[in-house]
Amino acid sequence: TLFRSQILSDTFTFTLYGPSEEAVRLAKADIYQVVGINSQDREKLRFNYAVNQLKYNQESVTAAVVANIRNKGTSLHLSDNVIQRIANSFVFEKPHVVQRFTTIVASTDKEKIDILQKCAAKLKAPQVIIFAEPDRVKEMEKNNRVLRAFGVHAVYIHREVEKAERMKRLEEFKNGSPNPVDGESDKKARVLVTTQDYAKLARKTEIPYANFIVHFTMPKGKEAYLLQTNCTGRGGHKGVDLIFCQPFDIDAQKDLHTDFKFIDFTEDEFGRVANELEYDSFSNDLTPAGAEPPSNWKQLLENEKAEKEAKKAEKAAQKK
Repeated sequence: TLFRSQILSDTFTFTLYGPSEEAVRLAKADIYQVVGINSQDREKLRFNYAVNQLKYNQESVTAAVVANIRNKGTSLHLSDNVIQRIANSFVFEKPHVVQRFTTIVASTDKEKIDILQKCAAKLKAPQVIIFAEPDRVKEMEKNNRVLRAFGVHAVYIHREVEKAERMKRLEEFKNGSPNPVDGESDKKARVLVTTQDYAKLARKTEIPYANFIVHFTMPKGKEAYLLQTNCTGRGGHKGVDLIFCQPFDIDAQKDLHTDFKFIDFTEDEFGRVANELEYDSFSNDLTPAGAEPPSNWKQLLENEKAEKEAKKAEKAAQKK
């Protein structure tokens, strides 16, 4: 521990190092057990951090700087370069701006697709990410009903898609498709149907611009919901999200309502919010330059493959 924080009270931040990922994982589990933190507690801690990420990160860096000033002249004092690297390891984003909608639907997908068609009619271009359980994503890829809702072919990403194909599809999502909305040809159209894995990726990196998030199936907990919905409303641009809640999801929906404010979906209310959305277009590019996937992803995959083959050959030579 580098310092005792006077700003964060009894909160401490430290890093574990070990000979392998498994060793670090086991050490982390032992620490949780000693201090009495169970998996449910960890989920609450992660959720609270995700909600207050900007505040916590600002306080953490401030605490590090203040402590380093107090440690000047001692063996604990860190150089400016080290402090800068510590600060750069934190993410400082503006709070996400998202209007949240919810609606109760029957157990069939037809009603959901009908509602998405109504949403599409209010949008100047579909720039949408649809989250669902892995099995549902694969099922939706087979029946391709999303095409009927938005008028463009969706990109589908799940774990059974091999890495090279996954990167190709992500590039297709990033580049966008011709916009099917009359009179709005300058705007890009993009629809991604994916799983919670993409939401976890988006937490750590830049992704193509999307202004509409659809939770086709109920997220598994508040943290999962927040990661998914935070794929929009970034950088001060307003976003909108819609949760489809089936009768057996009512308890989960009530739990979300304790921390988030939702509006019951109606076409008129959604249309009002849709009028306030911004769109990624050829004349106004809202997708960050470094958004996934990188432009040289093919070369990176080739380098990765060559590195693996070299290591394999080295091991084979050592056995001889």
